[in-house]
Amino acid sequence: MISLSVHQFPVIPLCHPIRRYPFAFWQVTWPARTEAARAAQLLRDHYPAVFGRARLRRLGHPGIRQTRTIGGEYMLTVEDVLAGRRFPDAIARVAWPIELHDSSASYHWQPFPDGHFHRIPYRSLLSPELTNLLAIGRCIDAEPAALSSARVMGPCIAMGVAAAHAADLASIAQFSFRNTDLPHLQERLQRNLS
Repeated sequence: MISLSVHQFPVIPLCHPIRRYPFAFWQVTWPARTEAARAAQLLRDHYPAVFGRARLRRLGHPGIRQTRTIGGEYMLTVEDVLAGRRFPDAIARVAWPIELHDSSASYHWQPFPDGHFHRIPYRSLLSPELTNLLAIGRCIDAEPAALSSARVMGPCIAMGVAAAHAADLASIAQFSFRNTDLPHLQERLQRNLS
C-alpha cells in the first residue's frame, strides 16, 4: 500500500529563468563547460591511446526536466498514478515510480509495489484548441509529480509510438487527432497496453 499525500510534492515553476535571461544562462553553463573540458583533459592525460585526440565539439544546454506542458483535454493526476487508474482511452502503460529531483536539496523517489502500473490517457496528449497537434513525453498534460512518472524513456517511446499510429489513423479522418478511431489505435498498441 502506498501512503503518499499529493501535498508532499513541491510546485515546480513552469517558466524557467534560464530561457528568459541570457546572462543567467551563461552563469550556469560556463562552470559546466569548464568542468567538461577538465574531464576531457583528464581522459586525454590518463588514456592517451584512446582519448589522446578527443576534442569536445558540442555541449548540451542546462535545463530542467519538467518545463511547459500543454493544457490537454485531461490532466493526468498523482491520484491517477498512485491508484493505477485505467482509462478507456489509454495509449501507454507506465510502471516507473514518482521521481522528483527539481533541486539539489530536494529529491523524492516513490517506488510502486510489484505489479503496479498506471496508464496514460490519449486525452492528455490532445490539445483542446488544435485538432492537428499531439503532445508527447514531458509535454503532456499532467501534474508535475504525475509527469515525473511519465516523462522517462520507456513511456516517452510508448507515447511516440501511439502518436505515430494516431497520425496514421488521423490521415484517414481528415487529419484530426480528435476524430482518431480510438479502438483501432488501441488495437495497434495492444502489446503495450496489456
